[in-house]
Order: sequence, then structure tokens, then C-alpha cells
Amino acid sequence: MAALSSVHCWTRSVHAEWIFPEHTKKPRADHRRKLGGRRQTVLFGRETERETLGRLIAAVTDGISGALVLYGEAGMGKTALLGFATELNPTIQSIQIVGIEAEREIPFAALHRLLLPLLADLARLPSNQRDALASAFGLTEQVPADLFLVGLATLSLLAEYAVPNGLLCIIDDAQWLDPESLQVLTFVARRLMADKIAMIFGVRSSSGLSPAFAGIAATEIRGLEDAAAARLLSRSVPGSLNRRIAQRIISETNGCPLALIELAGELSASQWVGAEPLSEPVPIGRRLEEHYCRWINLLPTDTRTFLLVVAAETSGDRLLVRKVAAGLGCGPDAESVAVKEQLLIVQSQISFRHPLIRSAVYSGAHPTDRRTVHLALARSIDRASDPDRRARHLAAIATGPDSELAADFELAALRARDRGGFSAEASLLAQSAELTEDPKLRSQRFIDAATAALDGGSLEQAGTLLARARQGMSDSLLLAESQNVDGRLRTAFLQPTAAHHLLSAARQFLPLDMERARTSLVEAFAAFFVSQRMTVDTDSKEIAEMALTTERAEAEPTLPDLLLDSFAVLCGVGYKEAVDILRATAHRLSDGPVSRAQCATFYMFGIYIANELLDDRMYASWADRVEKVARETGALFALQYILICVAEHQLRIGRFSAAETHFAEITEITVAIGGPDVYKPLSAALFAWRGDELGTRSTAGLLIDSANAFGSAGGAIVGYRSLSILAMGAGRYEEALEAAQSCIGLQSIGFLSEMLPIVIEAASRCGKRNIAEQALDTLKERAEATATPWALGVLSRSRALLADDAHAEALYEDAINNLQQTLLVIESAWTHLIYGEWLRRQNRRSEARTHLRAAYETFESSGAAGFAGRARAELLATGERVRRRNVETQNELTDQELRIARLAGEGATNPEIAGRLFLSVSTVDYHLKKVYRKLGISSRRQIARHLPNN
Repeated sequence: MAALSSVHCWTRSVHAEWIFPEHTKKPRADHRRKLGGRRQTVLFGRETERETLGRLIAAVTDGISGALVLYGEAGMGKTALLGFATELNPTIQSIQIVGIEAEREIPFAALHRLLLPLLADLARLPSNQRDALASAFGLTEQVPADLFLVGLATLSLLAEYAVPNGLLCIIDDAQWLDPESLQVLTFVARRLMADKIAMIFGVRSSSGLSPAFAGIAATEIRGLEDAAAARLLSRSVPGSLNRRIAQRIISETNGCPLALIELAGELSASQWVGAEPLSEPVPIGRRLEEHYCRWINLLPTDTRTFLLVVAAETSGDRLLVRKVAAGLGCGPDAESVAVKEQLLIVQSQISFRHPLIRSAVYSGAHPTDRRTVHLALARSIDRASDPDRRARHLAAIATGPDSELAADFELAALRARDRGGFSAEASLLAQSAELTEDPKLRSQRFIDAATAALDGGSLEQAGTLLARARQGMSDSLLLAESQNVDGRLRTAFLQPTAAHHLLSAARQFLPLDMERARTSLVEAFAAFFVSQRMTVDTDSKEIAEMALTTERAEAEPTLPDLLLDSFAVLCGVGYKEAVDILRATAHRLSDGPVSRAQCATFYMFGIYIANELLDDRMYASWADRVEKVARETGALFALQYILICVAEHQLRIGRFSAAETHFAEITEITVAIGGPDVYKPLSAALFAWRGDELGTRSTAGLLIDSANAFGSAGGAIVGYRSLSILAMGAGRYEEALEAAQSCIGLQSIGFLSEMLPIVIEAASRCGKRNIAEQALDTLKERAEATATPWALGVLSRSRALLADDAHAEALYEDAINNLQQTLLVIESAWTHLIYGEWLRRQNRRSEARTHLRAAYETFESSGAAGFAGRARAELLATGERVRRRNVETQNELTDQELRIARLAGEGATNPEIAGRLFLSVSTVDYHLKKVYRKLGISSRRQIARHLPNN
């Protein structure tokens, strides 16, 4: 054993030099760690990878940030490269963690470990960011923070810590991070810009990279090339080395450095020179694990027990491990032997040198020994101070249902939810359900687990848990709950059957729980808004009819009550009858008590109500309210949707460049959260107003095709509406009418009132008076009922188009007067254009020029090229000479620079801008300096007058 041990120690010392450089001393009092003083990591080959890391670290030195993922199979040298990165610049500070598999169910556990040295600076963060981190780490009891607000807080804290010399964040074994920490850290990685931060992930993966790392630069770490592998092998083998044997070893290990080093000691001198045959090849992972098992089995019994305690208690708590090990009979030398054998590393925590060693220790132990260790650990952990960790150890030895343990897991799930850890909540509730014997309670816990997974965006997991919940389910209330979760899940998947399933859930709730029935009906309407006419197995009238049969639980209506009653009357009775309650709901949304959670939940309803009422001020007020809440709370999914609405409002008021920056931010947010860029085609309306044929047709076509494929009519409505605007600007009225009618044919709740004027104008221009008159009748009923300036303005304009010459002029004047009371610059210009066209045809050229010039100047300055061309042609026909104006340029500002410049011009401070745009303050400062240089200015006070549409 001594001889074998010496061989192992020799080979491992080479290994340690190659992969595991000496660890730095503990951080100084201010927790800032320098990278100097290490023994140089020895690497064989890896020239490309070293160059990549060198560029990343050099960029940090120059003030720029970056992120990189190194991924590959176990033992390929990812950790070695991470160690190499830490040595490239001794002035850069570093913080680093290694993912721990057993922490995957503890929300924000990895993030907390990473930021622990930085938490002394927590007070420097803005209050909402500080509260978000405190909530995530369980330091305070308050409303769970949104993941992305935690991400912004993390970014701010890291950027603060990076001053002045830069910061390197190393996250090794990132495949074991808890889902919340992984989402936060990948979000931060995508938002890095000018923060002097490098973030490098090491990920063990044998089948490509997880989608969680989408949008982050990645390099696959494969086996060494033959020459480098041969050099490493020759350094690891004492004595002679047969070239043919070496080549076979390199081939069978795929050049895996860890395998080459660790397995070198297993071959005899005779085998290395080819005198004895080699064993048949075995998969590298299993072969390495078997190698470690053989090695561990040679150790003293108490050392193996000590190793098993460390493997079972993955927190690395030195006091706990030593206490339990001593209680299990481990002598004082058990730990020192493991350290001497280089199996363990002992610093502030006890950890294994390589994850495969832990795997070998734990899987190689007898099940009885594992249970003994977990029980000893559970008994040593105080239930009151650390109930979650205690419960996990007890679960590891559970052999059947355990009501007390199931209750402990349920309480742990509640604590996870309070910290915003939906993934952990779902997992803990699922474990609670598995340990539950009572069928009804078991189903309830699985439903709760499915709901948590759904709330956390883990849709596949939610579906699996829901299926488990439904096994053997017979309770009526649970059946209704499961049907509701099913409907919500279908809504998340954009399935056109979602509204039907939510309506079915409401029917099941109706005799059992009226309030939950009404909630399910609100959700059914929300699902219907997505699919509209493409909805399968139900329609808005059926949802409305059921809603009208329900009664509110309280005399004073809540916001959900108002929303449900508004759309129930609108879809089930009629527009005229719904106006009063729509107005009451609009008033509540604009000026009444609405919680942040309600803003983030009901954002779509407010937009649809404003559009139904043709109330531009309510639309702007609600969109602004939701945007502020979404930014303050980090609700990026709500922010994505509302920014589309904000961009639409900017189009209506003629600020096309501002709309463009909002559309760009939507795309940027999508990249930041790692989602597919499904929002980009929604800029079709901007292309349409600008008269961009190719841009409009390509984006609108994508929206329409996607809608037809998925049954999501909302996208098709935007696509057809954009095509109709494009055609109206070009004077192609038949084409515009066809697109507008296609839009209305999709039912288009929230769009109908706005589309009717287009149908009326297009139909009147191409001689289809009967279509125009039918549309006018509908518009008249709506406009006279809501009586907003917007509604009355477009009604008068539409009536003028169909009126005789004796009455048209007064109607046009009335339309202009009404629209002047709105914010709608483009709608007013459109009315001036139509009125000017009518005046020219009346041979009243001088009067026509006044209105056509007003229309032309608005369209041209806004960038509405199609409508500007239409107005210009009419002006030329009056005999006026018209010069083409150049739309104000953005002085080559990027979208990000323009967003920052606008906010700075409006008086926002750098920290305020950083919070709104989910950036660090240093990145905002970096962009502002570029804005000043490009605009030729020296102060933020000068910004506003240099930007377009201001």
C-alpha cells in the first residue's frame, strides 16, 4: 500500500501543478484579493484558448467587460484554464466559486457564496436593488424580488467592487448552480459592457451547452492535440514510454488531460513499454471514477468515513463535518490523511479536489454507510436554525412516506418562495409530495409544485408535475385547480385551446369557490386576447356569458372584478352598454389604487381598454405607470410587452426615432434574459409608417405566418394592420382595404376602433361605399358612446369622406378641432392630409396648401415617408414647390446611446438611467461620453436640443 500510495502521490503532484495551482491566501480585511503570488499554472497546448482568455483579461484592463463559457466533458482542463486566467494580470481582483450539486435546490445559494465578500458594500446600492438582494438571500422578510432586479443589483455590486483595477469572476462547475443563481449570473454576463469585469463560467457537459448560456461567447474544451497530449503523458510517466502505447492511450482517452495524468499511475512499467497487454477501453468518466474508487479503498477506514461525511454534507462546513466524523469514530488523523493524499482541500470550507472524487466516494459507499452518515448529520443540525438542510439529509434516508418530513419540505418550499426561488419551491414541493401518503394532500402538493414551476417559467417541469398531480385525483376542488393550471400552462405555450381550458376550470370552480371561478374567467379573457378569432373550442361571448352569471364576493369591486365585468359586458352585451364600466376601470387603472403586482399582471387589460375607448391619454398614463413599475421591480417580461405599447404611443405622437429605440430595447432585453427574439417583428408598424416596403412585408409576414402556425392572432393583427398602413401611405387603397378587413376579421378586441377609420377611407377611395358605410355605422356607435376627442375626431373625418360637398367641410373642421385636443400628432396630420386632398379637388388650392403643408411637415419631420410622399404629391398638384427635407439624423448614435441620451436629456441621473435600463453606472457613463463626442457637446443640459423629434 505504501508503494502504491507513493505512486499516486507522485502522479497527483504533477496533476496539482498542471490543474490546481496553489491557492491564494485569505482575502485582506477589505475582502479584495489580488492575483499575484501564485505558482504558474503549467498548460500543454491550448494556444487558442489561452489567446481567447488573454484578450478577455486585456479588455478588462482597458475598461471593457466581457463574459465567456468554457464547456466540455469532465477532465478536459476547464479548471486549468480558469486557473490560467487568474494569473494573467496580477492587479485584477477575483472572486470565485464552484457549483455544488446539493445546493441546486437552495435558491440563490451560489450567488450568495459569490457575493459574500462584497456584501459589506450592499448599503451603496439603490434601495430597490438592496432590498431585492436582501430578500433573495433571506436577510429580510418582504415581497420576493424579481430575478432580474436581483440581477441588476448583482451587476451594480460587481461594478462597484471592480473599481479601480477590474474584477474577474470565476464560476466553475456552473452546471450545478441553483436555477435562480444561474439565471441571475447569465443575465449579468449579457449586460456587461464598460464595467471592467470579466466573468468566466466552467461547465461540465457532454452534449453541448445548455440554452441557459445563450447569447454568451462560448468555447468548447476538447481533448489535447496529439503532440501536447504526448508531452503531458511523457511528463506523467516514470521511465520509458513506448510511442505506440502512448498513441493508443491518447486515442482511447480522447486526449483528456485528467485521464492521461490520473490513469498513468495505473499502468505497470511493462505495460508502458508494450511488454504486457492493456485492458479494453472504458468510457473516460466511469474509468476515472473507478480509478478514484480503487484509490479510496486503499485508505484507512476512518479516512473513508471522513470522506463520506464530506461528500454527504456538501456545504463544506468544517465544524459540522469534523463533529459528525468524530461521532462516527473517525480519529484525529482521518482528515489529515485525506488532505495528504490530495483528495481534499481545506480552507474556509472543506471540498474535494475534483467533483469526480466526491462522486466516487458517495457512489462507492455502501447504502447502509450512506444512511448512517446522513442520519448523523441530520441529528447534528438544529431544526430551528437550519431546517432545510436537516430535511435534505432525512430525505436521503427516507424509505417511504413520512408525514413529518413532508411537512418540513413544504415549509422549506414556502421559505424558498418568500425569497423568489420558484424553481426551488417547485422541487421542494415535489419532494414533499413524494413523501406524502394521503392521496388528496399528495395531489395538492403536486399541483402547488406545478404552479411554482409555471410561475418560474419552467414550463416542461410544470407539465410533468401536473401530470403527477392528476394521477388518481378525484376531489372536485383539486380537479378544478388542476384544470386551471393546465389552462395557464397552455396560455404560456400560446396554445389556442388555453381559453377553453380556463373556462372549463371556471365552470368547475363555480359551485365550489366563486372568487376562484371569477379569477379563472379573467385568465380566460387574457388567453383569449392572445388567440382572439383563432381561439379553439370557445369564444369571447361564451366566456362573457359565464362571467355575467357570477357575482362579486365583495360589494366594493376589486380591480380583477372591474376587469372581468368590463370585458363581460363588452363581449356579452355590447359596446354601448360597456362604456360606463370601461371608463370606471380606466379611471381605476390611471389614477386609482393599483398594486405593483397588479400592474405586472394586468398590463394587457389596461392597453385594450384604452384602445377600446380610443382614449390616448389613458393609454399613455397606463403604459407609463406599468413601465415604471416594471423597471423598478425588474419585471422584464411585463416590460417587454409594455415597451411595445410605449413604442406604439411614440408612433402616434410622431416620435419615430424614440419608438425605434424602444423596439431596440425590447430586443436587447430579450437577449439579456436569454429568450428567443420573438418580439423583433413587432416593429412592423414602424417600418410601415416609414414607408419601408421590404421591412414591413418581411416583418408582417413573419407575424402572420407565426400566428397561423401557433394560433396566436395578436401577431397577425399587428401584421395586417402594418400592411394596411403601408398601403394607405402609398395610396394603394384596394390593398389597404384587404389588409384592414383581414385584421378586423380576427375579431381584434383592442384594435377594432382604431382599424375602422382605415377601412372607411380605403373603401371610399376604391368605390366600395357599402363597406365604408357599414364600418361607419360601427364607428359611429362606438365614438358617440365613448365621446373622447380621438373617437369624435376620427368619426368626423370618416363621415366627411362619405358626405356630400355641402357637409364635408364642417366635418373636416370638426375632426381637426377634436384631434387637436389629443396627443395624436400623426392622426391630426392624417386628417389635414385628407382635408387638403378634398380642398384641392374643390379647386381651393390656396386653402388646400395650408393643410397639405401642415401634413407634409409633420410626416416628413417624423419620418413617415409614405404619407409624406402622398402629401408632397398633392402639394405639387396645387402648384407649390416642395423641397425634400432631411429627417434629423441621430448623429450616428447607437440605439443604446440614444436611449441613454434621451433619459439624460430629460434630467435623469446616471444611477437612475442605470436602474431603468438594467445597466451599471459605469456603462451609462461610458455611453454618455460617446454621446457627448458624437453630438459635439460637453453637458447633459445640451442633449435635448440635439436629438431628433425633441
